[in-house]
Amino acid sequence: MKPGSLNPVRLFFGPIFQMEVRTAGRRTSTYVFRFVFAGLVIFFFGMFLVGNWSELDTQASSVARLQQVQSLAPELAMAILWAQYPALLLLAPIIAGPALCDERRHRTLPALLTTPLTAWEIVLGKLSGRLTQALVLAAISVPVMLGARLLGGVSAEGILAASVVTAISVIQIAALALLISASSSRATAAAVSAFVAFLFINFGPTLGITLYNQWIAKDLGLEPLSFLWLFRTSLPVAFGAITTEHFAGQYLGVGPMVIWGWSAVYGGIVTILAVFAAGWRLRANMRQDPDSLDLLGKTKPRKRRRRRDTEQADEKSSPVMVEECRHSRQVSDCPVFWREWRIGIFRRRRSMIYTLTGLVVGFTLLYINSDLSDPAIHYIVGEVALTIMLLQAVFGSTGLIPHEREARTIDVLLTTPLRPRSIVFGKLAGALRRLWLVPACVLLHFLIVSLAGHIRPHVLFLLPLVMLPAAVMLLGTGMLAGVLFRRPVTAAVANLAVSIGLYAVVPFMMAMLQSQLWGWDDRSFEVVLTGIMSVHPFAMVAVTIDGVSLFSWSTGTLGDPITFNMPHDEVTVGVYVVMESIAAAIQIGIGVLAAALAAHWLPTREGRPN
Repeated sequence: MKPGSLNPVRLFFGPIFQMEVRTAGRRTSTYVFRFVFAGLVIFFFGMFLVGNWSELDTQASSVARLQQVQSLAPELAMAILWAQYPALLLLAPIIAGPALCDERRHRTLPALLTTPLTAWEIVLGKLSGRLTQALVLAAISVPVMLGARLLGGVSAEGILAASVVTAISVIQIAALALLISASSSRATAAAVSAFVAFLFINFGPTLGITLYNQWIAKDLGLEPLSFLWLFRTSLPVAFGAITTEHFAGQYLGVGPMVIWGWSAVYGGIVTILAVFAAGWRLRANMRQDPDSLDLLGKTKPRKRRRRRDTEQADEKSSPVMVEECRHSRQVSDCPVFWREWRIGIFRRRRSMIYTLTGLVVGFTLLYINSDLSDPAIHYIVGEVALTIMLLQAVFGSTGLIPHEREARTIDVLLTTPLRPRSIVFGKLAGALRRLWLVPACVLLHFLIVSLAGHIRPHVLFLLPLVMLPAAVMLLGTGMLAGVLFRRPVTAAVANLAVSIGLYAVVPFMMAMLQSQLWGWDDRSFEVVLTGIMSVHPFAMVAVTIDGVSLFSWSTGTLGDPITFNMPHDEVTVGVYVVMESIAAAIQIGIGVLAAALAAHWLPTREGRPN
């Protein structure tokens, strides 16, 4: 990097930043999304106050009422912070992921070579321009939390610390998305990979410290590491410590530098390294771009095959081999399904080997260092696997139609005799096939646990019945979002909002409504809650594992009847299967209906109503 290009104003607020901000400012969706996000924050604030206002009126003493108001303010601030933090971590890679992918797909990357901009000016301009949108969303809740200070009980230091850790987390995951976007061809793949990289960077040291203390230090007689290292090497853990001390009222006995200061430094260092790596990667891509200028003269000419080698290759190809190859490549009457079904979850064999090796090593360490009779292990495995699979479903289908649209191949598909239904459902089937890894790992884990005698084998049937229909529904809504919205980022955000609304907003609304309209002992509310829980995969995974468990604290045996704890009553396995079958049919029906609507509106959205 040249010394003259180290001007921070030029690096962060140069022409790339101005282009990104102006482009986002001219989109109506930008202001609509900000309005919706702010409306949700204010709505949660109002619902929280309304839900607890009736309890305040019942207090006879004004002093007691004031004390209760002061106790509600930290709970309100913590609820808003924990609702905002994961939402921003999911939105930041979606916003920053397409930054360089779009330049390559639109073939405007060679044009950047003709400008005096350096690679780091492009990267930092893209990062600052995309982060403007995410940080505006992060700042929306700050006035609400500062307003909660009027009620008392909320410290300004806690709000400041939580805001700083949130901002650094958002910047870090956006920088990782930009790094992966420099070498990725799809924005959705860059967003998902950035989220996985963020989890590895922030929870990898935590897992390593835990394994060292529980395994290496204990067996070798070494000094275990202090738990304070968990705060220093993980931004989410530091965020949890901030909310615990400042809003939950549990004093940790350490200073702010230990709680969140060192984790902020760690996150900043990782962010700087990611930005530098993205700049170097972009320089390498610029040099290798076939449409760009070979400024350094290092591009090697393509090696031509000699005619003799071609003739020898033709002689080695027998008619039988040619016929077998042609037969294996037969497309049949569903070319879109044929193509999508053959797209694997891994683009490269090396990635598959690394992933499978990591899974084998991880589960091996889990089985060696953990007691399989501990129920917490199986709850964590089930919920984490469900989260990963639903994230794959959210992002796995939203970009299929927009990518065809950007590549200008959707017009070609619509001019063929293929029906729109064949196009949409063919892509939906391929996206569903690419979800095989997580269910396979979950079933293998619970098969091992059931063979060890810690859980009943019914889990091998009940868990897929709970998990897969939700994935099908989100894949269908993702196809519909991809048809309705032209940009893959907008479609991904819309499908993510659908999933958050179903699995987070609706349960919160039910909790608020029951405090106002019903009581926990009301039979009608319990029946309604049972119906809502039956289509909530996160709740039903926990209920399923709890019902089929035979843990060390349980007195049951394999011959005892299986019961599942639902809000209205305990149900037998037959009733539970019927309930989940109905819930699965509803979710699959919603997914199929959304895909059918996408197929119906696809020609109209592309200007081909006939």
